Amino acid sequence: MTKKAYAKINLALRVLKETNGYHELDMLNAKIDLYDELTIEEIEENTVVVEMIPNVVEVESNLVTKVSKKIKDIYNIEKGFKITINKKIPLSSGLAGGSADCACSINLIDEFFELKMSREEKEKIALEMGTDVVYCLYDSMCHVSGIGENVEFKPVYFPYSVIVINPICEISTKDIYSQVDFESEKLNFETTNVKELLGNDLQKIVLNNHKELIDVIEYINTQDVFGVQTSGAGATILAFVEPHKAHLVLNNIRMKYPHLTMNIYNIVKNNPNEFLDVKEKEEINKPAIGHSDVPMFDTADDVVIDFGDEKYRTIHYVYKEDIYDLNEYVVVHKRGGKLGRYIFSLIGIAFVIIFAVKLNWIGLAASALFTIYQLFISMPLRKKTLRMEIDKKMQTDKRKMVLIVTDLGIYYAYEYETNVPNIPWEGISEVISTNNYLFIGMATGGYLPINKHRCPNSETLTQLLKEYLSESDKFKEKTK
Repeated sequence: MTKKAYAKINLALRVLKETNGYHELDMLNAKIDLYDELTIEEIEENTVVVEMIPNVVEVESNLVTKVSKKIKDIYNIEKGFKITINKKIPLSSGLAGGSADCACSINLIDEFFELKMSREEKEKIALEMGTDVVYCLYDSMCHVSGIGENVEFKPVYFPYSVIVINPICEISTKDIYSQVDFESEKLNFETTNVKELLGNDLQKIVLNNHKELIDVIEYINTQDVFGVQTSGAGATILAFVEPHKAHLVLNNIRMKYPHLTMNIYNIVKNNPNEFLDVKEKEEINKPAIGHSDVPMFDTADDVVIDFGDEKYRTIHYVYKEDIYDLNEYVVVHKRGGKLGRYIFSLIGIAFVIIFAVKLNWIGLAASALFTIYQLFISMPLRKKTLRMEIDKKMQTDKRKMVLIVTDLGIYYAYEYETNVPNIPWEGISEVISTNNYLFIGMATGGYLPINKHRCPNSETLTQLLKEYLSESDKFKEKTK
């Protein structure tokens, strides 16, 4: 079994007060698609073996070795195993390569031996290994605070590629933090301008210790970049650039500094499901110790959700047939496809009458065929083509979407690749009620189709939507 340990970058890093010898931090972290690969396999001897390729760190002092032995002991794993690390993230670069490997090994051992460790269990072990390891358990963009133990899913809109420039000079994290003599304000996540979040409080100290980096950063700032900064307490430089400009900017930097290692990377895609515990079915009615905003499921029977004191009324799945019907509705009804078909049919009938009067048999036959096509063939053909297009784009037999209706309204909508937690009522652009469906238009884009025949609480849902949206004139009733 193999897993990727993605490199971590700090999009934002603020240093707050110092407590018990540790500086509290406020960070926005993300992963980039630069990664080490970890592979686990069973071995005959009942022990832990760790191998690194290339061998750049002493095996016994490696965090992967330490955490593997600890998990083996805690969970009484009676089989021996070997973890091989294919190392690609540079050392001491501020990209948390060691922490990423350690966190990846926790997830790898848990999955390989089916330990079913909870988030709390993983995070407790991770924190003992290092403050960066807790965040590195996850691959999504997160708000990280405290000394690194508080991790909250925070998918900030960040449509930029990252040019990573590594000057290959080792920096001691401990030395950098020992020079901190200031205290910053917390990050303001209310802003809609991501540029206001970017920044690294440790950059000034890093540059004071390594003045050769100043020239590099000043040059990159003359290029067409969104922003440039160092990463964490390391010397690695991050240049944020629009994807279509990335290669041009990279070539310019490479020509200026041919001795530096650099490449273009993208932010790893967010996955809210990784913040959920997989609960056993007998635990459904037990009070939860904290809860998550995002449900995780494989089948209807596996859905386990705890919203604390907030009760959910209904959970509804939308399948591929509903996607067909939604697209047919949008094309045929919303865009006036049906009206156009009738208009063309009337024009065809008019020509049939004209050519019949004039005894023009060729024109009469052509007009009749045109009318028959518009009335009886065009729409089924259009629907068939539409379905073929949907099948080609989806490439799956089933596409699931979920709507959870709680006492406080619509709580969460899940779409195959786009997850939008905590949708407020103002996040709904409109709701169209037809005989068979509720089409919920999201302000974030697209429609969520709710099949009234499949939805067990469709009447409650319809009433709820009416209640909240009628005054804003967003609820529309139409016959299909």
